[in-house]
Amino acid sequence: MAMFRNSDELCDVVSAAVFCAMDSTLMLTVENSEHWLPSVKVPAGQSWEKAVAKEVLDIFGIMTIDKVLKVTKVYLPRHATINYVIHVVFATTVDPGVKNKSKNTMGKYRGKVRWVAEADLAKLLTSHNLKSPEIVEYFGLLKKSNLGIDRPEEYMTRDNFCESCDDIIVTGKGSTHHQLVEASGIDKLAQESLLKEFVGWCFPANYMNVRVFSRLIPDLGWPKEAAISLFTSADIKNRYGLSFREFLYFLATVDPNTSHGGAAAEIRCRFMFRYYDRDKDGFLKCDEFKNVISDLRRSKKMPVDAPNVAKETSETYKAMGAADGSNISVMDFLKAICDLKIRGTSMIFRSSVGIIKYLKDVQEKSGRSAASAVSSAMQGSVAQNPRGKMTTPPMKYLDYEVAVHTLRIQRSGNAINIEEMKTLQEAISITTLKQPHNEQNRRISMDLFSQRSVSNELLKGLRYLTSINKIKEPKANYTWGQLDPANFARNLINVCNQVKEVFRAEPRMLELSSPCYIMGDLHGNVADLLHFERTLWHIGPGLSPSNLLFLGDYVDRGAYSIEVISYLFSYKLQSPRKMNLVRGNHEIRDVQKMFTFYNYFVVMVVFPLLGCAL
Repeated sequence: MAMFRNSDELCDVVSAAVFCAMDSTLMLTVENSEHWLPSVKVPAGQSWEKAVAKEVLDIFGIMTIDKVLKVTKVYLPRHATINYVIHVVFATTVDPGVKNKSKNTMGKYRGKVRWVAEADLAKLLTSHNLKSPEIVEYFGLLKKSNLGIDRPEEYMTRDNFCESCDDIIVTGKGSTHHQLVEASGIDKLAQESLLKEFVGWCFPANYMNVRVFSRLIPDLGWPKEAAISLFTSADIKNRYGLSFREFLYFLATVDPNTSHGGAAAEIRCRFMFRYYDRDKDGFLKCDEFKNVISDLRRSKKMPVDAPNVAKETSETYKAMGAADGSNISVMDFLKAICDLKIRGTSMIFRSSVGIIKYLKDVQEKSGRSAASAVSSAMQGSVAQNPRGKMTTPPMKYLDYEVAVHTLRIQRSGNAINIEEMKTLQEAISITTLKQPHNEQNRRISMDLFSQRSVSNELLKGLRYLTSINKIKEPKANYTWGQLDPANFARNLINVCNQVKEVFRAEPRMLELSSPCYIMGDLHGNVADLLHFERTLWHIGPGLSPSNLLFLGDYVDRGAYSIEVISYLFSYKLQSPRKMNLVRGNHEIRDVQKMFTFYNYFVVMVVFPLLGCAL
């Protein structure tokens, strides 16, 4: 059970770790099957030792405290009065005679005391009946054994002192998990709000258990029955408890705004594998793999009846080169997704409600939204001073949101000094808004200006190919140079999958405003396309004042159809409102088979993916 109703009530807590050395048992309190140490809140100004001694007195009828076992200082951002809270665990060792007195205790601990040995503790841990796995660590310290848990990266520990500081907030791109958080759009402000709530839910425990996790999951749009599997997916250290960062990484993984590309895609797929691996044996058995296929079909609005799911599962096994019904390892799973044997994973394993929206709703319901408080204070009626004269209303502070990128443009039109503004977030908040207005625009900006985005990687490869091949001489021998054909093909397929969703969201009839450049019948002539670029939109479609409309027939006849669609689809993904594409008769599969594009695609894209020599 939560010790605090909300994070605003947080204060220091002391706990008593009472150990019987004779039989190596630890005393725990039990409430609703959840086991924890006897604990009590300590308001500011009061003594820790006196508070815990009173708890021991209530249980045993004697006041005995031996030593401080552990001190944990927890960083608490955005609190009205304090910057951190402290949990102090005091230890005392008792003999069997004193231990027996706990059976007759009265007051709030009556009927709630249980003594557990090491084997009992292990069972309670694996059955999710401990408030936090750190109890295992306390037991090891008392018994002076090597029993412990895998400590999280965000805590600094020295002897019996442990603390978290403001660097618990994830900033920059230090690791692939940090890149995942960045891809989700959960910025510094959102993380601070989340951390405050996390501490309120879990403190004095450092870790979130499955009970707290299960209360949150339905609010993010998941069914209650998925909670255990989701918790298993998030518990990357298998300690049966989530640290703040592990919880954050999970939320970033399933957030609906997280892009499914690059490092973020691989991490998402690893979390996804653990989610479907219900028996936690490191393999997807046939029934577990069918759950993957079923969810993929459901995301595509396809029938999920048993015969259809079984048929597609069998076909997927065959495409992967695996025996029907065989176990699939995590590496097999990742390779199948990378090789496009399993498609559509970007659409599954996502919350229907993002964590930023959830935090906003929580703060609005509790009446603790800082923005609401400022707004009500600043927008109130004009105040009167004691003499009855009207006073000037206070200055109104407007909310802001920092752009994702800034850039300078030379007089020639070349964009220079493109800077990512998220590097500022260590010094300032990127936004004061609880729910940023333009999450979609922020993701588009990352695609447009980040050189690591899939679309820019594809464009970079395209420009390299056009520079080393004689694009005005169709009969010249084609060379890939130092470019990896398989990587280029994977990027193209990835862009195609993403741009397909953009096209699906567009109306059949496009409504465009002037100015607008209209072009048609490119037919694989990438040289003409690049000439148009130099002449009409030399700083890119995203920064061009005009709309662009292409009238179809992009492929066939010309020798560089792949290059043309790579260019058009990449920029469509980056600037969906500026780049407008309609279909011509050569964008039909049967027509492409009659001409050159179909075979050209097989040679340029399919063969590299299959590892065939060109």
